[in-house]
Amino acid sequence: YTNDTSLGFAQGPMGLSNPSNNTWTGYIVEMPAGTTIYYYIEASSNSGKTQVRPITAPKGFWKFTVEGSSESNNIKDDKINFRVFPNPAGAITCIPVSTNQNLNCSIKLFDVLGNEIIKVFEGTIYTGEKKFFFDAEALAPGAYFLVLEKQAGEKYCEKLMVK
Repeated sequence: YTNDTSLGFAQGPMGLSNPSNNTWTGYIVEMPAGTTIYYYIEASSNSGKTQVRPITAPKGFWKFTVEGSSESNNIKDDKINFRVFPNPAGAITCIPVSTNQNLNCSIKLFDVLGNEIIKVFEGTIYTGEKKFFFDAEALAPGAYFLVLEKQAGEKYCEKLMVK
């Protein structure tokens, strides 16, 4: 995806979010209202065959324009954009974090009783975007909370459902 085709395209992972109807979900970084996003899909099969859609990609692509602001539970301020996908999760789960300044923090997964289940990351996230991953396959189905805690104690929380 990109908002300027002369700069090339950024890649993002996709995950199978609903196996019963073969629905796959991807992530595009949040952009201001009015921005036109250009995108295409590229995927490889288990046999190694790669295909793109639309078939003319990357010279051909789909596009949409961002409308208004999102009313999601994603954490957003002037400095941090923190998400988790796919949600609900059942396998490899991605946590993209973008920040406009270096950020000393930890990212941990908690159950609904507040027990720490996984320490995903602890350290410094440098300016820009970084993706963190964990495998939700071994987790019991149910509700969890992913918490990003800044060194100063400020916490950001994202609800995660595991199927």
